[in-house]
Amino acid sequence: KGVKREFSSLEDLRPRKQERDFSEMAENPPVEMPKSQHQQPVVESSSYRLAAVEAGRQPSYGKRVTLIDDGLNSPDSHLAKARCLKHPFQEEHVIKPDHRKAFLTLKVKGNSISQWRLKQLAKMRALVESTKSAQLAENSSSSWTAKKLGNKPKTVAMKHLQKEFLIEDDRVPSACLEGLPILGKAEASPFFDCFEVTPLITEREFFDTMTSRNMELIDRVKFMGQKGGKALAEAIFKKTQKEVTAGTMGPAQTYEYYSKKFRGVFNVVPSFGLEQGVDESGAPKFRRIDDHSAAKNNLVAHRLQKVPMTMVDYVAALIRFSYVTLNSKISLATEDMKSAYRQVALLPEHVRFAITAVYNPCSEKVDLHEIYGQPFGAGHSVPNFCRVAEWLSRLIARCFRLAVDHFFDDFFVVEPSTTIQVAAFCLKETFQLLGFTLDAEKSQPPSEVVAILGVLFNTESLASQRVLAVEAKPTRLQGLLNTIEAVQKSGYITPTISASIIGKFNFLCSTLFGKVGRCCTTMLRRIQYGTASSVKISPHLRHSFLIMKHLLLTSPSRRVSVANSPPILLYTDASDVPGRHPQRVLGATLFDPITANFFYTSAEVSSSLVSSWLRRQSYMGQLELLATVLAVSTWGPLLQERYVILFVDNDSAASGLVKGYSPQLDSGAIIGQFWLSVAKLKSNVYIDRVESKSNPSDGPSRLEFSLMHEWGARWTTPNFDLLVSPKIHPDHWFGTINDSRGEGTSEFHGGRV
Repeated sequence: KGVKREFSSLEDLRPRKQERDFSEMAENPPVEMPKSQHQQPVVESSSYRLAAVEAGRQPSYGKRVTLIDDGLNSPDSHLAKARCLKHPFQEEHVIKPDHRKAFLTLKVKGNSISQWRLKQLAKMRALVESTKSAQLAENSSSSWTAKKLGNKPKTVAMKHLQKEFLIEDDRVPSACLEGLPILGKAEASPFFDCFEVTPLITEREFFDTMTSRNMELIDRVKFMGQKGGKALAEAIFKKTQKEVTAGTMGPAQTYEYYSKKFRGVFNVVPSFGLEQGVDESGAPKFRRIDDHSAAKNNLVAHRLQKVPMTMVDYVAALIRFSYVTLNSKISLATEDMKSAYRQVALLPEHVRFAITAVYNPCSEKVDLHEIYGQPFGAGHSVPNFCRVAEWLSRLIARCFRLAVDHFFDDFFVVEPSTTIQVAAFCLKETFQLLGFTLDAEKSQPPSEVVAILGVLFNTESLASQRVLAVEAKPTRLQGLLNTIEAVQKSGYITPTISASIIGKFNFLCSTLFGKVGRCCTTMLRRIQYGTASSVKISPHLRHSFLIMKHLLLTSPSRRVSVANSPPILLYTDASDVPGRHPQRVLGATLFDPITANFFYTSAEVSSSLVSSWLRRQSYMGQLELLATVLAVSTWGPLLQERYVILFVDNDSAASGLVKGYSPQLDSGAIIGQFWLSVAKLKSNVYIDRVESKSNPSDGPSRLEFSLMHEWGARWTTPNFDLLVSPKIHPDHWFGTINDSRGEGTSEFHGGRV
């Protein structure tokens, strides 16, 4: 559990050899190497889960820590502890210290912080000016790859600044001068988490196959360049020429040229084109991919760390924290680094291992280029570049007390609307002063609606409705709709396309309220993990597509509430006792801390409803899910726009609700209806486990109400509207589904459930 590498043979499990510095290996390929340890299993970072929760989105159920430990075996004790709980969506544990300090400083200084920031900027400008002579001297001793890139980083000023602001990774300025490696053992940084991944091949394997691999990859580049079409080939060739003109890559050379220059020891990296949809104007977008895995660079690399990244959830949590702390209008601004990886020099000794092959549509041959900056596609390039980006982010945050962060080369600022103009100015000026280039075309000036990491953050409703809206970018939404329509038109779908649609749909679902819509992927998941290379589009898959498109276009967006009301406590349960009449019963209880009122309800489940589900020995999973729908349907007005903690004593049901889908179509339909109802009510629901003996709804689910009477709870007549509606039927969600009996699912009949 937790191991992310898949092996295909027993030979893959043999211990790999440890790597030496590749600068020593270029002239003298290795002979013998000692053994190394096996790869360590992946351990999930809790920061991502915390960020998701604090941004109003519950992550996977199985890895969470329960809010209340098992072992109480008492509904009274459990309720007493539950009444003391703060809703997890209201917590603020994940906010980084630098960002917390920034907002606390803003709270104290107010608008006067702008003047203070400009003074800080003036000091930085004076520092850079005063170190010009020292910088020229330092540049003279820099690596030739850094010289090729123009020796732009002001490393002398950077060294002064990192001492003043205690930037943890003090080797970054030197790395900008010397270059960073892409092969062998990676450099470690105090910014990142320990996580070792040993090489997949030995140095001997890498060098022994280099010559034959080079020739094979050159042929492959030519074949793919011709197969991809003229438009793609020309776009990738023009991108390469643009880099040559900018000085980040060398001019086109032949195989013989590099064979002579490097005495036969060099490695070719194949470069391919990829069409990535369309840009904002509707024109096709192309990206050049340098395949360092095919070149074996990534396979011989020794990784020591993983890079914690700032994701969408953290951005939402940060915006929420800013408003709760400052109670003022919040705006956002973003900047992108231009050709970001190329701004960080490649270690000179490793240039020979990154000779990039690009198809030339004019000569119909393959050109070979040296590359001087970090190559996009090399595994080590990610932490190498992120070290620099994180260094800049921490410096700006500490120097200006500014809530700035980044995702790779995308930097964003969260700030009160009254001070963000100066904040954004300080961000841009710092990059310019320290010699790093921003992309003016991708800059987003301060606004209340800004796209960050592929989604739209809308802060306009924070003051009026006390919610942050997280919405889908129209281009991403339209892209998925176009893909679905193309698949429907073709009449067939492959596992690869299924996986692509699921990934894109789940990303867009993260911008919808709760987990609404996720149940629609059940049919696609069956195809994704199936054995057929291509599957004909069935009527029920078309029905699933219809619902997917409808939900994407009509469901409410994700809302991160900044309200601070105590959570409603909701408990549900179900029982199935053969020979008892009624055999199957649902129960639910609700406690509202604002009014201190306790409510309970109970409902019988008709055999006609059970007959509509797939045949199985036990229906407890479906009944436990149905109990949650009963609770939401019955107490909808009380749950409207409230924080809710839903306690369920069935792990299967709780897990399905948290994921938003189930491999079982009948369960998936119930889950879908639950989240659709929650989205309509805009309730902030968090789902947790309660042991059966501590569940107050255990009695009502068995038509036993003595505890409810003892507590003075009020009876609420169950609302059957949703439960007897065809909406809860799997046919409504997925089309007519035949079960193992070969029959269509049954119709609903009125009266009881």
